[in-house]
Amino acid sequence: MQNDISQSSICQNDISQSSICQNDISQNSINQNGISQNKGTKKKIGKKVFGILMLLGVVIMACCIIFCFSKEAKHGNFENGTTESRKSFSKEEVVDVVYVGNSLLQVPGIPEKVETYAKNSGYQFISHSYLLSGGTLAKSLERVELLDEMKQDLLNADVLVLQEYGDHYETTYEDICKFVQLCGKDTEVYYYMTEFDYDNVLLKKIAFDERVHLIPAVAMVEIATIDMGYDYDQMLKPGDYHPSQTYAHLCGLFTFSAISGQKCVDYPLTENDMILKYMKGETLEEKKAFFEEMYGLVDPMTWYYEEAVKNWE
Repeated sequence: MQNDISQSSICQNDISQSSICQNDISQNSINQNGISQNKGTKKKIGKKVFGILMLLGVVIMACCIIFCFSKEAKHGNFENGTTESRKSFSKEEVVDVVYVGNSLLQVPGIPEKVETYAKNSGYQFISHSYLLSGGTLAKSLERVELLDEMKQDLLNADVLVLQEYGDHYETTYEDICKFVQLCGKDTEVYYYMTEFDYDNVLLKKIAFDERVHLIPAVAMVEIATIDMGYDYDQMLKPGDYHPSQTYAHLCGLFTFSAISGQKCVDYPLTENDMILKYMKGETLEEKKAFFEEMYGLVDPMTWYYEEAVKNWE
């Protein structure tokens, strides 16, 4: 009997032990399921994080591409020229261009020519000219104090074009800086460089100044006379040192191009365009071909000259 009881106790212990084992197995299964679930959750989270990182990478790359193209589209990069960041003007906005200088701009009517070429290209340029015959930039600064309209025009200008009397090299850059201070912070400032400035080594300061850009009209004259067969006398009025109408039209288009960022060769030339009168050739086709050849050489000079001037001795 005692043996039976002992045997029964052993059986109960076995059952209990079996239950414990089964519980352990169940618990182990639960733990394994938990581990599997955790692994699955981690995998899902990992995939989400990876997807987010991939998306962020695509967005960053897109932003970089847009940024690069926007810099390229800004005013610069004509045929591997420099990529100066200049303000771009749309054809929808009215662009106020203020000219301060003397008869080298006044006599050939450069402001009017620029306005015409802008209009023919679909832009809206309005000229405000303060051109004093024989005047220097120093003299023009004195006029600012006397003319409230001039002061206001400078403050509201989208573009300011400055041009100096040929022998005032020592004060040119100093006076340009004074004009910059009279403008709005977003005004694009240009120095119109003629052949009378060619010996002005102080223009190096302008070339290194990020706020001031060059319009190297002298480059237009050099290419016209050296590369394209014009006589230098054709660039001048008869018996005078003032620019001729040939010069006015060649440099007028070049100046518009420098300000707008539109290549000269992209100008929408028509058979009745005034500039064709000053192109070499007998037929319309010959004149158009001459136009494209010449301005194909001229366009990059807008930026190359700024680099060249930096190395003047």
